[in-house]
Amino acid sequence: MTSNLLCMSQDVANRSFLKSHALYKTIDNRKILKEQKAMIAKRLDESLAARNKLYEANRQHHLEVCDMKRQIKDLEEERSKLQEENSRLQKQLQTAQACKYPIFCLEFALSIIITKKFFHQVLQKTILD
Repeated sequence: MTSNLLCMSQDVANRSFLKSHALYKTIDNRKILKEQKAMIAKRLDESLAARNKLYEANRQHHLEVCDMKRQIKDLEEERSKLQEENSRLQKQLQTAQACKYPIFCLEFALSIIITKKFFHQVLQKTILD
């Protein structure tokens, strides 16, 4: 009976040890899970921060592209207006150059006529005297 009692007490001790060992394993596992959850949360926060930076960079890029498109449109409109103005001024220049030669010819012809008339008057006065 003593040996039975001894066996029983050994068996209880073994069970107790196993329960204790299982309890420590459970506690360790919970601790590991808690650490892993904390690490996951930290990584999630980091990935959210990175995503927010990417979103902000994309938004800024979009704004810059829109601004550049607007500037291009404004420059094209200005170029068109300047081309129209240049065309108008070229026509004025051509008209002015075309008129320049007839005016010179007209002035030359008038000077010949005036000189001829003056010469004719001098000649008549000379003949009359």
